[in-house]
Amino acid sequence: MFTPSGETVYDVGSLKDCFAGLKGRADYDTLVEYMVAKHAMADWASQGIAVFPKLISPTEAKIFILDIEANRPDIVKAQQKIIRYWDAFMQNWMVNEGFLSQKTYDTFRGLIQTMSPYSALWM
Repeated sequence: MFTPSGETVYDVGSLKDCFAGLKGRADYDTLVEYMVAKHAMADWASQGIAVFPKLISPTEAKIFILDIEANRPDIVKAQQKIIRYWDAFMQNWMVNEGFLSQKTYDTFRGLIQTMSPYSALWM
């Protein structure tokens, strides 16, 4: 990733790098499902808000998350890279360029910690 001034953000890599190690559509779909389950449990269930209640129950989400974290380090790593990439993008392109205040972005990140808003476009 590059900043608007052309500097390289070395610890992030490219968006393509986030998906390195995943093998095909099935892995991609598993990644999206993992991100949705993490988002539902970590960001909203803790606040008493049901996320996708017709698609996945809290119990199913917990079991799925534990299974992925125990057996699919490639999926966990990809999710972590995507979150880091999104944070770097938002900080460098939105906050540092004045489109979004740091306070607003920090508030937003406090509400949604496990899923990048960009990932909603991938579903």
